[in-house]
Amino acid sequence: MNQLPKAESITHQHILCVINTLIIQKNTKDTIRILDAGCGNGKLIAYLHICLHLLHSDKIFHISGYDVQDHGVQSEGFLVEAVNRLSTMIPAVNWAERINTIQTIDQWTFVTKKYDFIISNQVLEHVYDKDLFFSNISSNLIDGGHSVHLAPLKHVVHEGHIFLPWAHRIRNFSSLYGYIRFMSSIGFGKFRKHQKETGCSLNEYSERHADYIYFWTNYSSEAETIDFARRNGMRADFRFSFEFFTSKIRQILKIKRRNIYKPREYGFIDAILVKQLRYLSSVTLVCTKKNTY
Repeated sequence: MNQLPKAESITHQHILCVINTLIIQKNTKDTIRILDAGCGNGKLIAYLHICLHLLHSDKIFHISGYDVQDHGVQSEGFLVEAVNRLSTMIPAVNWAERINTIQTIDQWTFVTKKYDFIISNQVLEHVYDKDLFFSNISSNLIDGGHSVHLAPLKHVVHEGHIFLPWAHRIRNFSSLYGYIRFMSSIGFGKFRKHQKETGCSLNEYSERHADYIYFWTNYSSEAETIDFARRNGMRADFRFSFEFFTSKIRQILKIKRRNIYKPREYGFIDAILVKQLRYLSSVTLVCTKKNTY
């Protein structure tokens, strides 16, 4: 097997490992269809396409993606950028047909054939209508298919978008604005770096980023997240959350990366571990479309 390319992000490497583990554990199909929900610049799609074909040369992988075009979610022109990047890296595929845009309130009408995997990376904390999101996932997964999501829960201490602790827990706008302004004024968060780059004032920065957290993030608790999946006909657990945490440690210590995790049928230990890990970092939600009763 050829050596895999280096992942741009530990999140990309982790999602690859999860998919690879589940394929080896359960999937015997010759063609595997994957949808990246919230594909952004297309880098994760490119990484998965290249690596999965190297890991499983006997299989065909059909990978596609979509993102939302509402204001505030993606920058203007992101779709063209994603298609151009993918077309340059993997010219054999017509990416213009595989990358779609929708509104946040839309059903996934672009889907013509159901998927074996639906994935997302740092997306769930931005989804406003999670019942609609999980309904779309359930409707467009094959029976027995998996949905894998790497994202922070409401419990996490560090708000990763503005680098301020607990900012996402403040729902009152005036309090949120005041908190961001105070913390920024004493040197926490991204304000000083942002000011050097843009010349913005403290008030402008605080108002703009308060609006971002207020309007464009929607963190859910562990229990709420499980319930969204359950209401829409999917089993859900937080398998592989511990593996993401250990992968980050391996990266820091420069230990050789893994391409597969040890499969586990039962998630009791994971359920205990996630009670602590959810405060530190993103967790890995795995949904399976299966019900034997």
